[in-house]
Amino acid sequence: MGLALHLDAHTVKGNYIYVDRIVRVYDGDTVYVDIDEWHPVIGKNLGIRIAGIQAPEIKGAPECEKQDAAAAQYAVVDFFATHDGKYIKNPKRGSFFRIVGDFVDNDGNSLKEYLLELGVVMPWDGKGKKPKWVCIIDRTEWCSRSYNGRYSKRQ
Repeated sequence: MGLALHLDAHTVKGNYIYVDRIVRVYDGDTVYVDIDEWHPVIGKNLGIRIAGIQAPEIKGAPECEKQDAAAAQYAVVDFFATHDGKYIKNPKRGSFFRIVGDFVDNDGNSLKEYLLELGVVMPWDGKGKKPKWVCIIDRTEWCSRSYNGRYSKRQ
């Protein structure tokens, strides 16, 4: 049973913010979006940190962690490519001028849960020291996919 989130375009309703566009997927836990109704200083290229998870790092990490970060990035792209609707659920203000929340689609499917089920991110509540990433042994399925730069900074 879906959430029936048919909000008026560009609105905030309850605990959901409608996202007009995914600008880029940085890694498995940070996505940049556009929210057209908001002033461009706030609503353009706004960083969203996905709550409740920690993804492998793209920069300054061992090579195997960078490869796992690419797998997590592709998994996020896959979610947006295969699910209709983009809403930020339970948004809160986080660090680095980001919003922290989960993405859900029109049917209430959670990006966070999708990534955890795939095993490309770890659960983390954002409190205390970040968990140390342990590299994935077999990443061939995700790393072999190509999205031609869709939702990535190479677009």
